[in-house]
Amino acid sequence: GGIFVAPFGAEYLQIYKNWCWSVSNLFYLMPFQISGLRASWQLSDRWTVRAGVYSGWDRVIDDNNAAKSVLLQAEYNAGEAMFWSVQYMVGAERDRAAREGPWARHTLDAYGEFRVHDRLQLRAQVFAGVEPNRLGVNAWAAGALHARARVFDWLYLARSEEHTSELQSQFRI
Repeated sequence: GGIFVAPFGAEYLQIYKNWCWSVSNLFYLMPFQISGLRASWQLSDRWTVRAGVYSGWDRVIDDNNAAKSVLLQAEYNAGEAMFWSVQYMVGAERDRAAREGPWARHTLDAYGEFRVHDRLQLRAQVFAGVEPNRLGVNAWAAGALHARARVFDWLYLARSEEHTSELQSQFRI
């Protein structure tokens, strides 16, 4: 139990670990930290699964409602050749008094990193969610592609492309 960096996305809070100096817009769509309990199971030397119960997105001390969020995660790690991770999180994330109501937010994040060549690495990420509520449905989807080439042992060139979209359906009850 404790405070954890949220396991979403291929980018890090520590800027020196990122391929580019700045982070993508996808990075800001996701929670930065979560607090709660989690357990990890190492199924083999390459497979790890995790489950956790958390106080919600970026709510370390005082959650905005009594509901908890549940996160399920699977990781495959083949060393420097390939890594991928898939996370699903569900939980009520609105304030107690929000007029939208207490419906659950469903979030899916998947990303992978692949070494194509000794000097070329690729990353891909998809982050999507849906939150039905009293006023309609909020949904979003985002994707990113990253490439990093090692020109010299001390110099890398990186490029990122991303796309985000949001759907809001509003109706009155």
